[in-house]
Amino acid sequence: MTKINGVIVPSITIFNHDFSLNREANSYLFRHQLLNGATSIFLFGSTGEGLFYHDRIDTKTELINLAYETIKEEIPIICGAFGNSEEIVINQIDKLGKAFSNLGFVIAPPFERKMSSKDLVGFMESILGSVAVSNKIILYNNPRNFANNELELNHVKNLLNNPNLLGIKDTSEGFRETKKFLELLSEDFCVFCGEELNYSKFLMDIPSNLVENSGVVPSISNISNICGQMIDALKINEIDILPNLQDKLNEIDKKIYDNQSYKGNEQRGLKYALYSIYGDRMSSTKKDVMNLTPAVKQLLQSSREKEISKAIVELIKSGYIRVL
Repeated sequence: MTKINGVIVPSITIFNHDFSLNREANSYLFRHQLLNGATSIFLFGSTGEGLFYHDRIDTKTELINLAYETIKEEIPIICGAFGNSEEIVINQIDKLGKAFSNLGFVIAPPFERKMSSKDLVGFMESILGSVAVSNKIILYNNPRNFANNELELNHVKNLLNNPNLLGIKDTSEGFRETKKFLELLSEDFCVFCGEELNYSKFLMDIPSNLVENSGVVPSISNISNICGQMIDALKINEIDILPNLQDKLNEIDKKIYDNQSYKGNEQRGLKYALYSIYGDRMSSTKKDVMNLTPAVKQLLQSSREKEISKAIVELIKSGYIRVL
């Protein structure tokens, strides 16, 4: 499996009103991500409405196939494997792992029930110790989306001996929590940061000899290449420009995401941004592209559509978005 690092894009999932996949729009999306600096694509994560699709293995299989067909295995693909029981998660990993030997997985705590610290470690140990495939697995710490279940440093230390374990993606709001996991960063264990507000701090703390074992997981990289610029700066040790690039990232987030409410803010903004760029080339309508799952469904106001469209034009002109 090609190394997973750099810009791991948590892909939005574009689907029809009946929740079947919109193959045309997803194909445009994958090619756009690749053009704008994706070094891995993460399917069915939180950004990809993966909790809704958590047990729809046929749909996952279809999108994984489409991703591989589109990008020709130029970069690694990873897939969320979520569930409220160990059996559900293990079943997903075993079935999809047998079908796709190079596919990586992301596992998280249950999303509908809070667990004690002891039970949480047991949940993860059961999954890691029971899968029958050799695919690499990344832990996902995102308490906001997973019933306030928080993976702590000591929890992860207890899991390090599992041969399938590749690393952890942390999406804690405060950088202090993410920083704790950097203690584990090594040639054998990767650490990825999901919270976009923390990227410059995170990247500046990565030792130069372990850059290849780290990365960021930015939703904005569905559309923009700003995070690729941050990774490029890190690789050539120009870390002094990272704070300025962070400011630009924060500015782009505000221009693209729909912050009328937290739930679905990224999906609404990103799906409309994709349509704004490629709508004139696709047979899919705006309504087709803008479908959302019930948990995050909310209309994007027409005034916000105009603001996003204007921002897209500016970002293309300034080089922060490349177009197919």
